Amino acid sequence: MAACSDSETIPLVLVTGASGYLANHIVQQLLEEKSYRLRGTVRNVSSTLSLREQFPSLHIVEADLNDDKGWQEAIEGCTYVIHVASPLPIHVPRDETEVIRPAVDGTRRVLQACMDVGSVRRVVVTSSMTAVSGMGEHGRTYTENDWPDADTLKDPYSKSKTLAERAAWEFVDGKSVELVSIVPGLLLGPLLTAKPGASLEVVKRILENSIPGCPHIYLNTVDVRDAARAHVVALVSERAPGNRYIICGESLWMKEVAQIVYDEFSSQGYRVPTRGMPKFFIWLASLFSSQLDAVLPRIGNEIQFSTQKMKEDLEISTRPVRESIIDSCYSLISKGFVEKKQGYRPRQHIASSSQLD
Repeated sequence: MAACSDSETIPLVLVTGASGYLANHIVQQLLEEKSYRLRGTVRNVSSTLSLREQFPSLHIVEADLNDDKGWQEAIEGCTYVIHVASPLPIHVPRDETEVIRPAVDGTRRVLQACMDVGSVRRVVVTSSMTAVSGMGEHGRTYTENDWPDADTLKDPYSKSKTLAERAAWEFVDGKSVELVSIVPGLLLGPLLTAKPGASLEVVKRILENSIPGCPHIYLNTVDVRDAARAHVVALVSERAPGNRYIICGESLWMKEVAQIVYDEFSSQGYRVPTRGMPKFFIWLASLFSSQLDAVLPRIGNEIQFSTQKMKEDLEISTRPVRESIIDSCYSLISKGFVEKKQGYRPRQHIASSSQLD
């Protein structure tokens, strides 16, 4: 019998949607661990030049959430799967099934392929805080035991994440594959190879002064590097299987986010909107925008999330929100997604490792 090579004894991890914002950081941290071989899925392998340049040792394969093709091959030989891929639209689609179908059916496809392959020990899925709180009830603190009624959710993304996570737990019930759900808040922090999507839209629009003011919206945030760390720890944590984990750092009002951006960038030529936006103005604008219509139920809702399980089971500490916001802004500017003003002063270093400074 031929002896196994050293590489064959190192666990193989698949990260779905590897070109995405959060997935980039998960891949980076897994590579820093030097304990895994890495494979990542993308929808189109022809548009992965920057991903290949950033992570030359990552084996990239093509697989689409809307198609069975490629998933069994992608998962073949894997011990662990981190399922991050899910539609995250910046604008609310006219047909909510455009978001819901790939999220729910794609999750089932990934899990079915894990069962068919037979080598997968544990799957970590990326959910969302909206799968815990929905639009949220003012003054309430939510835990991992909470679920919203998906039928009451106006936002297709919130509904998609709720239904997809529900589908995952139902699928693994009674099966041998272990499941862990990571439930992060609003992701902030630096970009690696991904384009800024919906997660960084708030900071981007504040920095580029493309909004007339700040709606009275409460943001439960977490640094993308800390959320990525939670996924990596959950792969091997003995306490993790069968659990959901809320991953959240500091929470603040959108106006407070703008003030942090203003304090850092107003002297660098950036006009940052820090005034509030009356609810009546938002209601009026929502008559012409489904995106604003989805935001209306969140106006004035100050809700909190318990992070006790995150701290006790995964031993995750989170960065200060100011660091996450400022790192987001410098990253957006340095990568050309927000214009460099004449007074702009490049930052010398943005921490991208899994460790706190």
